Amino acid sequence: MLNVNLISGTLPDTIGNLTSLEKLEISFNKLSGSLPKSFGKLRNLIYMSVHHNLLTGDVTEDHFANLTALTSIRAEANRLTLNLSVKSWTPPFKLDVLRIGSWNLGPRFPSWIRSQGNLTELDISNTGISDIMPSWFWSSYSDVIFLNISHNSIQGTLVEELSILAPNAVVDLSNNRFEGPLPGKFNDADFVLLDASYNHLSGSLEKFLCPRFERDRPLIFLDLANNNLSGVIPDCWMNWQALSVINFENNNLSGGIPKSIESLSSIQSFNIRNNNLFGKLPAFLLNSKSLEIIELAENKLTGSIPLLIDGEETKLKLVSLRSNMLAGEIPEEFCRLTSIQILDLAYNNLSGTLPTCFYNFSIISGRQPSNAFVLYDVLFQVQILGSALLVTKGREFEYRSILGLVTTLDLSSNKFSGPIPKELMGLAGLRWLNLSGNHLTGRIPEEIGKMTSLESLDLSLNQLEGKIPSSMSRLTTLNWLNLSSNRLTGEIPTSTQLQSFNETSFMSNTLCGPPLAAVCNKKGVPPDAGAGSGAGEQTDDESDERNWGFIISIVLGFIIGFWAVVAPLIASKVWRNSYFDFLYSLWLKICLACHKNSFRIPLS
Repeated sequence: MLNVNLISGTLPDTIGNLTSLEKLEISFNKLSGSLPKSFGKLRNLIYMSVHHNLLTGDVTEDHFANLTALTSIRAEANRLTLNLSVKSWTPPFKLDVLRIGSWNLGPRFPSWIRSQGNLTELDISNTGISDIMPSWFWSSYSDVIFLNISHNSIQGTLVEELSILAPNAVVDLSNNRFEGPLPGKFNDADFVLLDASYNHLSGSLEKFLCPRFERDRPLIFLDLANNNLSGVIPDCWMNWQALSVINFENNNLSGGIPKSIESLSSIQSFNIRNNNLFGKLPAFLLNSKSLEIIELAENKLTGSIPLLIDGEETKLKLVSLRSNMLAGEIPEEFCRLTSIQILDLAYNNLSGTLPTCFYNFSIISGRQPSNAFVLYDVLFQVQILGSALLVTKGREFEYRSILGLVTTLDLSSNKFSGPIPKELMGLAGLRWLNLSGNHLTGRIPEEIGKMTSLESLDLSLNQLEGKIPSSMSRLTTLNWLNLSSNRLTGEIPTSTQLQSFNETSFMSNTLCGPPLAAVCNKKGVPPDAGAGSGAGEQTDDESDERNWGFIISIVLGFIIGFWAVVAPLIASKVWRNSYFDFLYSLWLKICLACHKNSFRIPLS
C-alpha cells in the first residue's frame, strides 16, 4: 500500500508483470501520465485504488481485457478518458464498487454500466454526460448505498423506483437537469443523504415530507436548493428526527416557518435563503441547542428579533437575516450568542443604538479561535462543510472550505443611530465590519486600532465627524476601506495601509493629505475647507452659526422697521390724522384714474 505518499512521476509499463498482484493502492499521490495498457495483464487484480492523482489520457478495452477477478475500481479525481471502440462493450468483471468521477465518459450515458448489477457504490459524477437518464437505471441497483451522478447534464424526471436503493443510502443527484416534482414514494427509501440541488424540480414538498410513517426516517442531510419548488413549507417535521442539515435556498417557497421545526433536536443547519417566507422570526430557532447555522436572508420576515431564553446555551456560529423587513432594536440578550462567528443583519429596518455587549462574542472578540463548519460526517469519511453567501468588500461571495476562518459583523443599511460604542472596538478577532448606511454620529473611536484582525471596514454613508483616529495606522491587515459620505475632517493619518487605498474611500468628507489630491494647510485642513468646496462641506457648527445669524438679523430688522413706522402713529394724533388723510387722497386718485380709462374711446 502506497497511499498518501506524495509519489510523483508516471506508472511504468512493467506494472503488467505483477501478474500475482491482488491489491493496488496508490491513491492520494501526484502520479501523472497515462494508465499503462499492461494493466490488462493483471488477471488476479481484485482491488484497484488509484484515485486522487494527476492521471490523464485514454483508457480502452485493452486496459481491462483480462481483469476478470476485479471487484473494485477506485479511480475518481483523475482526468482519464474512457475511449471505447465497441459501443456495446461488456466488461469482463462484475464490480461491487465503481468510482470513476471526473473521468470523461460522455456525452452519451455509458450503457455498459448496466451489466454491473451488483454495485454497492457508483460514482460517475462530473463525467461530461449530457443525455436523458435511461429507464433501466433507477431499477438496476437495489444494493447501492452510495450513488453520485452529480455535476453532469442528465435530463429526465425522478421516478419512484429510486426508492429501492439500499437502506442508509447516500444519494447525490445535484447539478443536473432533472425536472418535475419529487415522487410521492421517493421517501420510502431510507436515505441518509439526499442532494438534489441545482436541478429544475418543481411542485410542493407536501407529498415527499408528509406521508404517514410508522417510524422515524434516518435522513440526516436534505439539500433541495436552487430548484423551482413552491408552496408552503409543510408542518410535519416530527417524522424526520435525524435531520441535521436542511437546505431549501433559492426556491419559491412561501408562508411562515412551521412550528414542527422545533422538534428537530439534531438540526445543525437551517437554510431557506432567497424564498418568499413571511411572518415573524420564531424564537425557537435562536434558542435551539443544536443549530449552528441559521440562513434566512432575502425573505420577507417581519417583526422584531426575538429574545433569548435566560440560561439557554446555543451553538450558533452563523446567523444571517439579511434583506428582510425586521424592525426594532437588537435585544441585549442577543449578545448571549457567544459562539457566533458571522452575524449579518444588513438591509432591514432595525433601529436604536448599537449594543455595547458584542464583546461577549468569544470568537469575534479573539478570546477563542474560529472553528470549521463541519456539519456531518457522511459514510466513507466524506465531510459536509457549511457554506454561506456573504457580502464583503462591496461584493457577494460564497464561502465553503474557508468559512470557518471568516468572522464578520454586518449591520449595514438599517436605521441605527448614536455613536459607535468603543466596546465594539474590542473585537480583536473580527475580520469584516460593515456599519454603512445608518445614522451613526460622533467620532470614530480611537480604540479602533485594537481591531488587529480587521481586513474590511465600511463606515460609509453615516454622519460621523471629527478626525480619522491615528490608531487606524496600526490596522496592517486592512485591505478594503470605505469612509466616504461622512463629516470627517482633517488630515488622513500616515500609514502604509491607509495611503494605499483609492480616493473614493475618503470622498465626500473634508479630508486632506495622501491619497487625496487636497494638500493640508498649516491647520491640518484643506485650503478650501472654509469655503465649503472641494473635498467636503461646512461643519455642523459653522452651518448652524451662519443660519442663526441670518435668522436673528431678519427678526431684528423687522422689529426695528415695524416700530419705526408704527410707534410715531401711536404717539402723535397729528401724525396719525395726516397719515390717514394721505392714504385717503391716494385712494381717490387711483379710483379717478381707473374711471377715466374705462370711458376712453379706442382709435381705429
